[in-house]
Amino acid sequence: MTKNLLVNKNILNILKNMEAPVKKLVALLSDSKMPADIKEAWLALLAHMTPEQIDRFSAALEVKYLDEKTGAIDKKFKKNLEIAVEKYRKREKENNKNILEKIANLNKALLGADKA
Repeated sequence: MTKNLLVNKNILNILKNMEAPVKKLVALLSDSKMPADIKEAWLALLAHMTPEQIDRFSAALEVKYLDEKTGAIDKKFKKNLEIAVEKYRKREKENNKNILEKIANLNKALLGADKA
């Protein structure tokens, strides 16, 4: 009797510990863009999955979810970065041109001073 009680407590503890990860997985799954029949198949498999499998599947869904939600932000950031790099390269080219002109003028001045 005591052994059964201990086993039941262990099962309850396992179920309690799995509640949050399973809820998270179900939320991510329901929000995903995969077809309904695929979602239903995953839900059916959920009861047979180990805690590690649930964690790995949840992590994969979370990555996909975040990619979907931040994709527009990533595109905007990439565009802004490209504009900034373009401005930097243009300014760098102008600065290099100015430096070369100043070096050339300095050389002329130094060579002219040597002749004097």
